[in-house]
Amino acid sequence: MRHIIYVLTFFFMNIVCYGQTSIQTKEIKINYTNAIEIFKICVSGCVTNYDVKNEYFWYTDFSKIKSTEGGSGGNLLHGNYKLFDENGNLRQDKNYYFGLPDGTEKYWDSSGNIISQKKYNKGKVVYSKHQNDEKNWVEWIGPFLEQGSIKKIYSRFNSLLSEETVLPNLKWHVKIYHEYSGKLNEEYTTSDLSGDYMIGKYASYFENGKIQTEGQFYEGGNTNVKIGTWKFYKKDGTIDATQQFKSGVEKWDDGELKIVGGYIFVTDNNTWVKTGDWMWYTEDGKIQSSKKYKWGVEDTE
Repeated sequence: MRHIIYVLTFFFMNIVCYGQTSIQTKEIKINYTNAIEIFKICVSGCVTNYDVKNEYFWYTDFSKIKSTEGGSGGNLLHGNYKLFDENGNLRQDKNYYFGLPDGTEKYWDSSGNIISQKKYNKGKVVYSKHQNDEKNWVEWIGPFLEQGSIKKIYSRFNSLLSEETVLPNLKWHVKIYHEYSGKLNEEYTTSDLSGDYMIGKYASYFENGKIQTEGQFYEGGNTNVKIGTWKFYKKDGTIDATQQFKSGVEKWDDGELKIVGGYIFVTDNNTWVKTGDWMWYTEDGKIQSSKKYKWGVEDTE
């Protein structure tokens, strides 16, 4: 939208005092053929220590608004920024502190519906919420991917679908909820960003709140291998069945995975047989071959 021919620019002056420092700003209004920008830039007293990790937003008459990591090529944005479309609808509302996004940032569609919002602390995102391609809402409470931050996904009808807490080493503690009742459905920990591999304790629940399944996954890497005793319950809380599992994991001398798979105990003949996915890896971590088993028999379907 910013590349369109601009028609008119005019300025207003104001002075803001921060302690002993007098900050002088200009308000700039730019009319485009299909939008209007109104924002403030710092023109005097703009003393800041640039951090190479931060992206700074600045302005010149020639370039308009640009951004640079760790520095500035013009007057730093300082204060409120608004963007209106050709019909006068507010589309963006942001705030800057010496070139850094700071405070609340919101985006609207042409109908006036909020489609995205963020909160910054001097350039660092501490909260965000937006709609994904499925029209579900994705909310981040805390800095993105930082330990202790929480990612929540809501349906378009605002019911909580999942909740993921970032653990050390980019592991995730995941809670999945029943869509209509909002009650807990599954709870587990994953060992990678994709969420494909479960480790540690696992539990699932009926919608009445009673436990449905509980067990344990192997914790020595991205394996998805069940271990120990797994219990399966009926809706009334009584045990329906139990199964015994153990790992068939082997590693190379450097600790990298060599063979990944699991066994299930067959009570009829007191033997352990292969179950689930089995993977064989080369020393450099590449998949050499893979097979899937059901009760000790290779599944070729």
